[in-house]
Amino acid sequence: MPSKQKTGSKKNSSNWTVKIPKTENRVTKTKESTKVTTLSSSIGLLRKSYRVIKFQWKFFGLAFLTYVFLSVILVINISAFSSVGSLKSSYTHGLSTIGSNISASLSTLGSLSGTISSSSSSSGGFYQFLLFILFSLIFIKGIREANKSKLLKFSDGIYSSIYPFLQFFLITLLLVIELIPILFATSIYQIIFSNGIAVTVIEKIIWLIICGLILALGLYLIISTIFALFIVTLPDMRPMASIRSSWKLVKNRRLLIARKIFAMLALLFIVFGLISLLLVLLIPVISAWLLLAMSLASMLIIYTYTYSLYKELL
Repeated sequence: MPSKQKTGSKKNSSNWTVKIPKTENRVTKTKESTKVTTLSSSIGLLRKSYRVIKFQWKFFGLAFLTYVFLSVILVINISAFSSVGSLKSSYTHGLSTIGSNISASLSTLGSLSGTISSSSSSSGGFYQFLLFILFSLIFIKGIREANKSKLLKFSDGIYSSIYPFLQFFLITLLLVIELIPILFATSIYQIIFSNGIAVTVIEKIIWLIICGLILALGLYLIISTIFALFIVTLPDMRPMASIRSSWKLVKNRRLLIARKIFAMLALLFIVFGLISLLLVLLIPVISAWLLLAMSLASMLIIYTYTYSLYKELL
């Protein structure tokens, strides 16, 4: 009997099977790790933008001068530029302190900004929008080629950049529509608080929340669509496909993108605002022309910065 038990145990031991642990099966089924992109700082993105503009400076310089020339001819009211000195004198009349002089210069700067943004004729607004579309395409073409380390001739850039005009126009029109909630929230805020409609603290808080939500909706839509301006300029790209690609690109990263863009806009506003204020204070004769040049140059900087951000998100 004991011997039978031993032989039985040997027989059972020979029939043992080795089972593969379940943990090894899990290894083959693990999902691929998601790509984590670390974006450059706002200053780093501005440095990249500077290198792009420096590399393609001849093309951008000619495009910029052409843009200024056409804007002066078709859009800007030149007669208002010659009255900067008298405009500042009217603000500083009867004032002699330094603070009053700065206040008068700020008022003059505000008037100049309104003059530059306004058109000289009824058709000036159409020409202004048309020039914006055309030179946006030209700038984006130059930026894209500079990122490929390719120098672009001015004539080649003009001819090759006009191709996606209709597609880019539709995306720009969509962005204008998405600005409506922001303008609506701003109008509500001014009406409610300037006319004293909201009296109690609770009413003010409720209206602030309402305006904030409408404003957040507009910003959410714009941040989601802004990169479609670059995607739609790719070959054989339709507007709806570019919008879908832009929404996928910014998914779960809208706050980060908004922070990068707002930091750039705030920096441009501060730097260009201080330069413009100094020009009005010291050299009011040429301040209007330089303010016009800076306002158009900011368009190129914004496009270059946003495209650098777009490339890092890919």
